Amino acid sequence: MLDSMRRHASGLVAKTLLALLVVSFVLWGGIGQVVQGLTSDEVATVGGKKLHASLFIQQYERTKQAYLRATRQQLTEEMAQRLGIPSQIMRQLIVDEVLNNRAQALRLGVSDAELVRQIQADPSFNDGKGGFNRQAFAAQLREYGWSEDQFILSRRDAVKRELLVQSLLGGIATPTTFLEIANRFDAEERVVDYVVASAATMSAPPAPGAEELKAFFEPRKAAFKAPEYRKVTLMTATVDALAAIEEVSDDDLKRAYDNQAARFELPEQRHVQRISFPDKAAAEAAAAKLTAGTSFEDLVAELKLTKEDHDLGRVARTSIRDTAVADAVFAMEPKVLSGVITGKFGYVIARVLEITPATKTPFETAKVEIRKSIALDRARDRIGHLRNEVEDARAAGGSLADVATRLKLPKSTIEALDAQGLGPDGKPVEGMPEATDFLKLVFETDVKNETDPLAIGTRGFTWYEVDAITPPRERALDEVKDRVVAHFLAEATAKAMAEKAGAALDRLNKGEAIATVAGELGLEVKTSDKLTRATKAADFGPGAIGAIFDTAEGKAGRGLMADGSVIVFVVKDVTAPVFFAEAPELVEKRKTLDDGFENAMLDQYLVKAQALIGATVNQTTLARILGAGRSN
Repeated sequence: MLDSMRRHASGLVAKTLLALLVVSFVLWGGIGQVVQGLTSDEVATVGGKKLHASLFIQQYERTKQAYLRATRQQLTEEMAQRLGIPSQIMRQLIVDEVLNNRAQALRLGVSDAELVRQIQADPSFNDGKGGFNRQAFAAQLREYGWSEDQFILSRRDAVKRELLVQSLLGGIATPTTFLEIANRFDAEERVVDYVVASAATMSAPPAPGAEELKAFFEPRKAAFKAPEYRKVTLMTATVDALAAIEEVSDDDLKRAYDNQAARFELPEQRHVQRISFPDKAAAEAAAAKLTAGTSFEDLVAELKLTKEDHDLGRVARTSIRDTAVADAVFAMEPKVLSGVITGKFGYVIARVLEITPATKTPFETAKVEIRKSIALDRARDRIGHLRNEVEDARAAGGSLADVATRLKLPKSTIEALDAQGLGPDGKPVEGMPEATDFLKLVFETDVKNETDPLAIGTRGFTWYEVDAITPPRERALDEVKDRVVAHFLAEATAKAMAEKAGAALDRLNKGEAIATVAGELGLEVKTSDKLTRATKAADFGPGAIGAIFDTAEGKAGRGLMADGSVIVFVVKDVTAPVFFAEAPELVEKRKTLDDGFENAMLDQYLVKAQALIGATVNQTTLARILGAGRSN
């Protein structure tokens, strides 16, 4: 929260808009209540001040524009709802107004001179030389839809909010004792001697008889229940898929080839070396040396030039910025010195080591690339209009399968899919779209309901339609016998592991040596590497690490390994980290803790301020605004 405030006070307005997409906002009691009696133009009331719908709409539209600039993807109403953007904007508007109210109550202010200074110092409006660029300022305000007066008023309020926050939180620092405790928690190292009671160390349990299996199954029927399955038709349109089916005639290909001739021509290239001179006298003196027998390489060495100084490599005529030099070089024979060339930027002596003639890709070779380019251009154009085409076709009464056939779009059917994305065989279903929340939305819709398309990144859309729902049902034992037997054996093995681990722990707690206990129980003693609470070794899971750090030095304990095995251990060694408060590695930790204290205090202040002045939201108006947006 504090970071968001700081951005609001010191960065470009656009940055604060984008922050809405990524910052977690404070939540407190009272926000979200539906208020009776508010007029339809009010989205909220804070401390008696009404926040009008236009304020929310302006911020919402600016956020959508900021999202488009940041991601190059349109933010649809559906996407905005899934990201929680409307509620985030509403919360931010209320937070701002609560702080505005408190700043006004404390009579905080900012002088015009200070406000001008801060705006002119904003790097967003910099001219590249450290000065204020009035044109850049005006252009950015136009881009983000602000008038100058709106921006100045908003900036003045933002500065006052920042003053209030800084007056509350300025100078807060993490106590050194707390930092030491946090550092020890993170950096303390432990070494344990341990044994593992795993399935591999257990004797295989006997298979259950029919009656035993039935008795095991009956109280666990729900665990073997067939889930709800849904049959789903999908229609996916991506730029690549549309391009693949786009028909491009030979006439179109030939026309594009002729119109883009330069694209398929590789101009003549020459490997050029040249030495530049600041004046004509120096160039002529060098030319005289070359005429007298000094080699080009010796002259380069004498002038202490690097390869980058004199060797241009293989270049086209247009790559040489000095046209006078380019004309001379491209008229030369290879391996012949040029003499002094008078260029636009000085004097040059050059030579050409090698000439690569110009080439042209023939039409038959180029048409594959041309077809792909044309098809992609057409597909990108079509994808922008496709949503309306599909919605019009579906509004006419066509099923998704009918629409796919009519519009020549690829379609597929998933015969049975559960809420975890698994089929009846228990394996992940293939062919599911990459769209966010696909499974959640499929299981929220009804049969044959018309649904909104799901965006697949920036590449296209997936439409889906639920064709049928198979409700969940209890399975008979015969249907799932193999699974029930597997569960029975797994539980028996887990029980045996727990009993063996428990026996080992009891003996260790009575003072027996771990080597003795392990030998008699047929287990292998191992010694760990140094462990910290952040250790993520493959064999130690969070359960084992947590148990190890909850056990005192020299004592025994037990926990679960990552694979479900049971570890029994003795804490052999505990090493506390050396603590030096000013150590470089603790700078970032202290900053993180400082931010945590500041955020917690600001959250508490906002809770108290909101309770004092009151803040309520008109959910009816908000829903009407968002509903209108979805219907457009």
